[in-house]
Amino acid sequence: MKRTYILTLALIVVMTLAGCKAEPPMDTLRKAMDKTLQIESARQDFSVDMKMDLGGASEEEQQALSLMRNVTLRSEIAYISAGAESAGDFSVHSDGITYEGQIFTQGGKSIMKLPAMDKYLVFDSTGYSKEDIDDMKELSAQLSTIMLETVGEDAITLEKNVATESPQGSFKGKRISFSMSDTQLKDFVKKAAFLIVENDSFKKNMKESIRMQMQMQGEVYSEAEAEKRLREFQDELETGVDQLYKVVQFDGMSVDYIIDKDYNIRSSKMKLKMRVDDPQTSRYVDMTFDMDSNLWDIGDKMKLDIPKVTSENSVDWGEADGFMTPVPEASVQQQ
Repeated sequence: MKRTYILTLALIVVMTLAGCKAEPPMDTLRKAMDKTLQIESARQDFSVDMKMDLGGASEEEQQALSLMRNVTLRSEIAYISAGAESAGDFSVHSDGITYEGQIFTQGGKSIMKLPAMDKYLVFDSTGYSKEDIDDMKELSAQLSTIMLETVGEDAITLEKNVATESPQGSFKGKRISFSMSDTQLKDFVKKAAFLIVENDSFKKNMKESIRMQMQMQGEVYSEAEAEKRLREFQDELETGVDQLYKVVQFDGMSVDYIIDKDYNIRSSKMKLKMRVDDPQTSRYVDMTFDMDSNLWDIGDKMKLDIPKVTSENSVDWGEADGFMTPVPEASVQQQ
């Protein structure tokens, strides 16, 4: 009887431990990526800091790239309908000059308001229909799968009960981290590039970019010409990716996610270092990217203050001239 009791107790302990087995970090991250892609409404801030070390560049290259030496992009956006409608602010800081404004999306169009313009700047935003959004979600899921397969399960770490501050308040989440080497990044870029250019929504956006470029250059747009230029871009991609291997060296990329109890990715941080070489002259440029994003008010009902544009208070992108007039910072003397 005593032996039966001990065996029964042991069996219960084994079953309990099996039931409480920790979820692998990669499974947690996969689930969080899938869940976050399904968010219909939220607020999000985003920042990118890009720094360039031009010490290895020629004097001519340093002059050409001087405005790109230190660039900071900031934005805060609220969106509903999975991004089909959005409203927010943005700013771009570059070498003592700041560009700032507001941006909105609605009804397949993007609307921009800049301090230097009396009218709204309007341009078509292909890719914002429900079908396009679903297509882009599927593409994002595929890219996430490629990235995680490239990283490998053993390289992903998880830390529990991480105290995190957000605009919505503090919470405790799981921190998932991983890094990618030069070889892994190049492998991922090559696979991702070919997947992206075959995506239908990407092709639509590329055609719209081609249309806008032709319009701004005074060329007559045609579907046949857009298709031709799109095919040329796709044909040149393979050569471009192979060239990437020769001129770009990645000094690694580190990624951190904070995931809440509902498997939403509430915070994302990424740091990337790279060097672009000129094999013929041995000159180079070092670049560092720091990216940070936060998500809150997930699933909340919200009303966006999107302006109503008319032919009287707006101008089409292709008709605008000098729309990015900079706002000099007071503390910086401009020559």
